[in-house]
Amino acid sequence: MVVMQALEFAKQTVDTALATQFAPFVANKHKIERCYSYLCDEESRINYSSELSFLMLRELNAPLAAQISPFTAENWQQVTAKWPEFAKSSDCPKMVCAPKEQGYLINMLMTTFLAEQYQYGDIFKVDSGEVFIDCGACFGDTALWAYKRGAEAVYSFEPSPYNFDVLKQNIKANDHDENKCFNLAVGAERSSIPFAAAPGMAGASHIDKNGNIQVECVPLDAWLEEKGIKPTFLKFDIEGAEVSALQGARKTITALKPKIAICLYHQISDMWNVPLLLKEMVPEYRFYCRKNNVTNEFILYALV
Repeated sequence: MVVMQALEFAKQTVDTALATQFAPFVANKHKIERCYSYLCDEESRINYSSELSFLMLRELNAPLAAQISPFTAENWQQVTAKWPEFAKSSDCPKMVCAPKEQGYLINMLMTTFLAEQYQYGDIFKVDSGEVFIDCGACFGDTALWAYKRGAEAVYSFEPSPYNFDVLKQNIKANDHDENKCFNLAVGAERSSIPFAAAPGMAGASHIDKNGNIQVECVPLDAWLEEKGIKPTFLKFDIEGAEVSALQGARKTITALKPKIAICLYHQISDMWNVPLLLKEMVPEYRFYCRKNNVTNEFILYALV
């Protein structure tokens, strides 16, 4: 009797956990299906489906989720195997950071340059003369990658003052204009926002109502108009603030239809909210997606 009660309790616990974990996906099934229908090749559709499965299982069984991730541990091993040769080559930018963040910097360089996080084969890439907006610049790896790929100008936004100092150093060390770096967040409206940042946080700094500092936030539309800049490529990796940033860039996106590479992995709802918002802004956008690390870095690529 006691055993049966224990088994029944265990079953109820598992059922509750499953229902809680799957609830957002079930409730938004129609949105997910629309996003899936917008993807333009079979590889992207497989990646999107696999990432949804990964997200459903991640909190319940991380090792199992990793096995069904669209980017596997074996994929990452192939990337890391290229690091020693790349690190010695002229393709590797000169970058510095605090000693305790060296591992994070190397991880970023491998993801950006070797896994080519913001490129989708020959379909979606930086073209010569690109005007590139880097939102969530951190230490500058994406900006330097964009320059290496032919961008004419890169405007980098990094709200963490600790990351920002390193960003400017790295941009200057590679003979680019550090005055195109801005200690700003991007969002739906101009404001001062609470932000969590500290030395050692690097890519983990983020908007937080309990944050330890205040940072200035600007909508891209107003900022770009004020500067007279017409971007051709927007990149967003801003720790869950992607939808707000897109809302603040609506005028720019609808008028110029730039290429957009945007992270979907910070919030589960971004898997459907971001593609649907972009499609509403620019119906002509074609979508592709893939993952560039085992547990994160799932990117949507949009272009006309």
